[in-house]
Amino acid sequence: MPKAESALTRLSAFFFRHRWLKLALLLAVPLAWLAGVYLASLASLLVQSFWRADELSPNPVHVWNLDNYRVMLTEPAYRVFFLRSFFMALFVTLACLVISWPVAYFIAKHGGRYRLLLVLLRAAPFFTGVILRIAAMQGLFQQAIATARLVK
Repeated sequence: MPKAESALTRLSAFFFRHRWLKLALLLAVPLAWLAGVYLASLASLLVQSFWRADELSPNPVHVWNLDNYRVMLTEPAYRVFFLRSFFMALFVTLACLVISWPVAYFIAKHGGRYRLLLVLLRAAPFFTGVILRIAAMQGLFQQAIATARLVK
């Protein structure tokens, strides 16, 4: 006589057959949270862009108007800064794609057992900023502790 399957066993078997669903459910909550925070930040920025800026105060005046957009589109200095920033971002994006795609292709095709090492070596320069910040914070903490005379 076969044993009766429990609900947990059936659920486990279902997720074993549908592995993609298990991954989707596992990632759904964190991705929804990240998307929500990102979209809320963008919405806040959009709302604030319609408020009037006071020249004498760092706080915006909560009056709805299109003056910020009019100034950005009509003032030559803002137009130059905007176009310069846009084309610099476009150039950097294209340069990163042109450089990184062949490197990634080479690592994927010819990396072999050194693939992880090659990826880590490729990403190592990006960690220098983090390492420098940690070293600076250590120095600040040591100085603060020495100033407070908590440690001899």
